[in-house]
Amino acid sequence: MLLRARGEIDEAERWLILAAGKHDAKAQQLLAQLAESQGDNARAEKWLREAVETAGFEQAWPLRQLARLRSEAGDAREAAELRARAMKGSQIFTRRPLWDIQQRSGGADKLEQNLRRRVSEAELAGHGADPRDLVLLAEVCEDKGNHDEAEAFAERAAWAGDVSAFENLVVVRGNSGQDQEAERLARRATDAGDRNCLIIIFDAYTDDPRWQRIRRFGLEPDGGTATDWF
Repeated sequence: MLLRARGEIDEAERWLILAAGKHDAKAQQLLAQLAESQGDNARAEKWLREAVETAGFEQAWPLRQLARLRSEAGDAREAAELRARAMKGSQIFTRRPLWDIQQRSGGADKLEQNLRRRVSEAELAGHGADPRDLVLLAEVCEDKGNHDEAEAFAERAAWAGDVSAFENLVVVRGNSGQDQEAERLARRATDAGDRNCLIIIFDAYTDDPRWQRIRRFGLEPDGGTATDWF
């Protein structure tokens, strides 16, 4: 951002591409802005599509920008679809689908075997497993119905530094109608240091007075809804 402010656009773009390669949605969005400012809308769309995939529940902004570009390109149908997705918010799970990752990894069983092997090897070598492996392994276990193990891997990922580790599980359970389970995991994630899981719940239940009250006043240390002390 400093380089961009100084007018060193090429150098700024180089650093943004490095960040985008680390799955940084903000960097991908900034690259889209740079591309559009240079008149390259096709490249801007490419970065916005990557940002939608990366951003998870914060997908609304890149979806709206992508819808605008598609509208300008004359594709009213896709523009409308993108705007509808942006309006639905967190109820759409925009991370690359698990089945896609499995296919790219040689199948579901092969993916699970590789993940478990990498986690085991990292621990035997005396350093912690990659939180990304733990998060994906949690999703694999959740997909197979091994819910307890999925939560255990998510918790390990949180302790390894990825406090967003529970977000996938919250969204998956919420989208499958397991409202109480989604809430329980969101509260567990909050205890691990993540605030975004509660935001997912807020956005999913905009008509629920209890959740909107929690959004306004927060939680007490015991997990109860804070009161209006004004």
